[in-house]
Amino acid sequence: PFRDQFGLKTNPHLIGKKLIIEGERTTYFNSPGLKSVQTITFSGDDAPSAQPETKTIAEARKLLNETVKIKGIVTADQAAVGGGKLSTFIQ
Repeated sequence: PFRDQFGLKTNPHLIGKKLIIEGERTTYFNSPGLKSVQTITFSGDDAPSAQPETKTIAEARKLLNETVKIKGIVTADQAAVGGGKLSTFIQ
C-alpha cells in the first residue's frame, strides 16, 4: 500500500531521502529484511516540500527563472541520442 507514495520507480525524487519504516524484520530473499510494513514516514528535514501546482506548457513559458511542474509527452530523436545532438521535446 506504500508503493504509490514511496516506490522509487514512480517517485525518483525520493532517492537519498531518509525514512522511518516500521514493520517485521525477517528473512527476505534469503537475507535479513523488512516485511509486513506498517508505517512509513519521512525523517526530520527529509519531508518533501509542497509540490508545485501543475502548469500548462503555455503558462510555464511565461514564467522565467522559476521552477514549474508541467505534464506532457516527451519525445526524442533516437538517432541523435548519444551523438552529442540530443533533441528532446515535451508536448
